[in-house]
Amino acid sequence: VLGSLFATRDLTRTAGSGGAYNAARQSAVVMAVDEINERGGVPALGGGAPRKLILVSCDASGDDEAAGRQLVKLGAIAVVGPAESEAVLNVSMKHTIAAGILLISPTAMSSSIKDLLDNDLSWSMAPTVEQRAPLMKLALSAIEEQLARERPKELKLGVVFDDDALGRSSLASLQQHSFGGELLSVSGAHSGRIRIDRFPT
Repeated sequence: VLGSLFATRDLTRTAGSGGAYNAARQSAVVMAVDEINERGGVPALGGGAPRKLILVSCDASGDDEAAGRQLVKLGAIAVVGPAESEAVLNVSMKHTIAAGILLISPTAMSSSIKDLLDNDLSWSMAPTVEQRAPLMKLALSAIEEQLARERPKELKLGVVFDDDALGRSSLASLQQHSFGGELLSVSGAHSGRIRIDRFPT
């Protein structure tokens, strides 16, 4: 038994702001399971006839923890999803790790996922925020350099981030970046050149 955990109501209708993306993710899981089953299934442990996969899909749009708990009860050995970092952390820490279930997210990027004490059971297929940070820093530096040439006045930087696992991780990865001689540190004293605001999730 495999589980999928996305904000979807069924294979064609979706819920939430990432609805269209979640429909594509769900369809990819269904297609992969169908393809494996069409080829005879997966080899049985210790030999024997191959076994077909059963996919159980839970809608995580209302309550990702309840959906994760349900997949554990149904005996899933692996779960694909959820898509969001905060949901991956919640489901992993409260359900799948203790049950020894592999969880693979196609899109979660929070660096906190790799720090889980999970016996390597929580995976993300997307680059982490730490891996993306050098590109974000290059982009900020390029913007600062361009604006400094175009505008002789002092530059200011505003940073707005979601107050969730991904947003906090993204901000932390930029803490040592300098803009106009100031570090992007939440706790640092600013001269008014940098403003950082949390956006409620």
